[in-house]
Amino acid sequence: MLTTLTNKFATSEIMGLDGVFVALAEKYYLSGQAWWASKKMLDKLKERVDDLKPNLIGNQCPNLELPDMAGVVRNLSDIKTKITIVYFWDSSCAHCKKVTPAVKKLYDKYKAKGLEVYAVYTQGNQPEVVEYIAKNNLNWINVWDPAQKSNFRKLFDIYSTPVIYVLDANKKIIAKRISEESLGKILEQELK
Repeated sequence: MLTTLTNKFATSEIMGLDGVFVALAEKYYLSGQAWWASKKMLDKLKERVDDLKPNLIGNQCPNLELPDMAGVVRNLSDIKTKITIVYFWDSSCAHCKKVTPAVKKLYDKYKAKGLEVYAVYTQGNQPEVVEYIAKNNLNWINVWDPAQKSNFRKLFDIYSTPVIYVLDANKKIIAKRISEESLGKILEQELK
């Protein structure tokens, strides 16, 4: 039963159920109660728990201090708005090219009601992304990690793009890994 439940919540499509996976893994597997589990399996479970634990819904969002395209460090925790979107993207990603205009449209619609976007460019080609930002009028906070020192991939479990996180005014995670359609519904509810 434990194996079935752990697998179910580890691969759930329902946002937030990764917290159940983390709880099961910690309580039973990583505490030593799952005597049948191999060391290799336990190591993989621990690695996945370590990836998910910092970014569970309801947790305080890990802070990022990244430079914008002009080199000015922008601190995520300094943003004072009702809702902050943390948007991980790449200007050459085909799916991002579809999602970014949708996020921009929502930003334009809700900025005056208390929305800010902290967009993290995940790659290293600054001239290309600066041109893309200007061409598409992405007038939100655009940052990147040219030295790859922030550990954002680990902190936010970023293994592909685009990825959208939604934070409340206190920078607690209220939604993550959502589509632009779901983002629109959340913003409508949170910023009405």
